[in-house]
Parts: sequence; structure tokens; C-alpha cells
Amino acid sequence: MKHKILCLLLSAALLSGCTGTGSTNLTAPPSPAPVSQVETEETAPASAEPSAEPALRLSDEVYTWDEMQPVGVWGTAPMRSKPGYYTVCRDGLWGLITADGQRLLDCVGERPLDLCDMGEWICNELNTYTEEEHPDAVALQEATGKRLCLGHGVSSMWYYYDLDMQQVREYSVLDGSSFNQPVSDEAVWDTFGDWLAVYPARMKDEYDLGPAEGGWRYINAAGEQLHPQNAAGAEPDAAGWFFEEALAPVGFGGNWAYIDRSGNLVTEAVYEPVWHSWGEENPPTYAASLQNGYAAVCRDGKWGLLDSTGTEVLPCEYAGTAWEGTVLWVKTEDGWHKAELPAA
Repeated sequence: MKHKILCLLLSAALLSGCTGTGSTNLTAPPSPAPVSQVETEETAPASAEPSAEPALRLSDEVYTWDEMQPVGVWGTAPMRSKPGYYTVCRDGLWGLITADGQRLLDCVGERPLDLCDMGEWICNELNTYTEEEHPDAVALQEATGKRLCLGHGVSSMWYYYDLDMQQVREYSVLDGSSFNQPVSDEAVWDTFGDWLAVYPARMKDEYDLGPAEGGWRYINAAGEQLHPQNAAGAEPDAAGWFFEEALAPVGFGGNWAYIDRSGNLVTEAVYEPVWHSWGEENPPTYAASLQNGYAAVCRDGKWGLLDSTGTEVLPCEYAGTAWEGTVLWVKTEDGWHKAELPAA
């Protein structure tokens, strides 16, 4: 098993991707200098607020991206997300903004921008570049302090519960070499939270981790286990991270619920997958983990915001929500708006 990260050729011929007609009030960061000057139009008025309690307060500024989502960090499934950035899409091409809307890279990429496991920006073509050939690539590095990933071996990491050895192990592949060892480093739990999401399996051979033999579970560093179940007694067939949050997402047949730190479901499995793993196809297969007490959720094709009690503090009534832990965005009929978090 071998995974390679491919990097994006940031062609100067595509620089119109995020600056076309319809983009309003996009301001570049004061330092470093913006990638290029962004055209602006008169700000469209904010759309009427849905009838929800508490009332949602939206900014008057309207941003006309088709989609936006947090930036992911490759290496584990599901991916972690990187606070401070969103990757945004217009007409099928993706760019990068700061969390509060300052443009860092025009919509030129064929896939959402993520970070590799070395903290470099992942793009979709492997190529070298120079300042003359790709001025936006250089400006992106200057604006974020992060290089563009030019391609390297990437460690593909899985955490599982070995049924033969009765222990939590980590399995990874890097440049054709496999690594399989017990999870003994406390940093793993420091990264993903006190409870680590794992599934029971057996290694078939050095490069073949067998399928799950039972539902996903959570295990802490002391070896204690949580075995979530739905009302019918079924165990989850997928799971996300707790991190330091009160809830974690668990999947049942493609739908997602949220559990607390005792393993009890605090929501029903009614949410659709909105978050992706790492890979070229990049489909949404997971629910979002909570960040700073909230998670963007989607139910019946409509978006909302879930809090750490399992309550939809924004009901699933909106065309889109995006939350990376610092700045909330909500999509209404006229486009994307920054929004205040609902009052507690």
C-alpha cells in the first residue's frame, strides 16, 4: 500500500478563478501583500433571517463562493482540521481564505486545499515552480508561512484494536515500508483526546490490515473501552475523534450521531457526512468533530450548528454552515455571510 501526495501546478493562466464577477467585499490581508488586487462590487443586502431562536446575526458582507469547508490535515482518517483557514470553491475550482474571509489564493485548484502531514499546502499536480512561473505560489507561502508540498511519501496512519494481541496498535505505510506497533506514546491521546477511536481487526499480512470484525469503539490509555450502541443495539461502523470536546461523531450505515464521553448517544443518527478523509477523490464520508464546542451538521440536505450538549443551536434550515473553530459562516439565498455564534 502506497500513498503519494500530488501537488498543484498553480498556473498563472487560471488566476481569475476567485476574482470573477459576483465576488464582493473580498479584502486582502494587510501584511504580507495580497496575491493580487481583488475586484469588489456594491455589497448585497443580507437575506432575511430564518425564524429560529435565538436569532442569527449575519454580516452585511456577502461572499459568493459555491462551497467552503475547513482545511484538513492529511495522515489519519478522518482528517484533523486546521483552524484559521477555509478552502473555498467557485465554478468547480478551489482557493484559500483566512477564517475571517481574507483571500490568500484565487480559486485555481482542482481539489480542496489541505495540508500534508508535514504541514505544507497540498495541491493537485507535482511540479517545481519559480517566482516568475507561479507568483501566487510564492505569495501564498509568504502569507501563511507554509510551503507548498512538492510531493513526498506520506505516512498513512490507522489506529485499530488487534484482536489477536488484545491491544491498541497503529499501522502505517510510508514509501513501501509498513509499520505496526503498539500505541504507547501518550502524545497520540494528547492529539486525539482521552478516548481513541479504533476498530477491531486482525493483520492478514504486513501490508493488509483486515476488515473490522465488530463495531468501532473508543479506548483510553488505561485500556478502558467505550462500546457505543444505537437504540436497536447496533454498534457503529465508523467513528470520529473526541479531541478535547464533550462529544464525538459515530456512524451507523452512512448516517451519523454524536456520543458523550460515557459512550451514550446524545443525538439520533440523522446527520449526513460532511467531512472527508484524505485522498484524491476527497468525498465527504464523516460527520464533523466538534471544535471549540461546536460542529457544522447537515440533516435532510439543510445545514445547522450543533453544540456540546447535542442541541442544534442553529437548526438545520440553512443552505450551508462552515465552522473551523474560530469563525462561523452561514450560507443563505444570496451567499455566504460571517455570523455571530448563537448566544448561550
